[in-house]
Amino acid sequence: MKLLNGKPVAELIYSRINQIPVKIAVVILTKEQSTILYIQSKIKKFSQFNINYEIIDLNENISEEEFLKVIDELNLRLDINGIFIEMPLPNHIDQFKVFSRISPRKDIEGLNPYNLGRILYNKECIVPSTARAVVELLDYYNIEVEGKNVVVVGRSITVGKPLSLLLLNKNATITICHSKTKDLKDMTKNADILICAIGKPNYIKAEHLKKGAIVIDIGINCIDNKVVGDVDFEDVKNIVSAITPVPGGIGPITTAITIENCFKLVEKSL
Repeated sequence: MKLLNGKPVAELIYSRINQIPVKIAVVILTKEQSTILYIQSKIKKFSQFNINYEIIDLNENISEEEFLKVIDELNLRLDINGIFIEMPLPNHIDQFKVFSRISPRKDIEGLNPYNLGRILYNKECIVPSTARAVVELLDYYNIEVEGKNVVVVGRSITVGKPLSLLLLNKNATITICHSKTKDLKDMTKNADILICAIGKPNYIKAEHLKKGAIVIDIGINCIDNKVVGDVDFEDVKNIVSAITPVPGGIGPITTAITIENCFKLVEKSL
């Protein structure tokens, strides 16, 4: 079994970044402690790469209308190159409206419909970080996807859907599974490459996989103060040919892509 560590992939991404002056707005609406800690680690990384940032700390009860006005103001500010919205958003705020409102030229997360739509044409520029992170990992480890059966478990707009399109553009044969999929095991056992992003700790077992499958685990879950993925690592390690660890797999690459996207936005506007 080969362990697909994310650190060397992230280091490669950092090495190709052209550090030019950048200032971003980090918009926060949550007071959840785990999210705040994650934000703090991300901000530390921004500082490491000399990315200037402004924290826009909003009340989580802000109305949708007022929130959209904040985005409009950030779009107009010439000193702000990118806008990062910390997820998840409160239930009363429509995610589609929010990311539709962010200018594609300031869309760090690649979730504006224009940026997502470019993936359909195989003309992607700014892509959701986690989706791009998986592609970067596969490329780094020379894992060929052309002609392979790739099963993606999870259909989120941030990971499952854009990732499926990115891999389809690389000539993979894609199957997308989700909470309504019947006979999930029948689908996953056909996978040459299984990519899991469903947010259910240790959900995927050896019985879901065929021998020699490659597994990309995107899940981040906390159980008894321990971080685990969506795949039961101990249960599958003797059947897979390669697998990403959790933590230490896709996570570091996702952060690196987010940093790279900040600089890409400025480069594209020059």
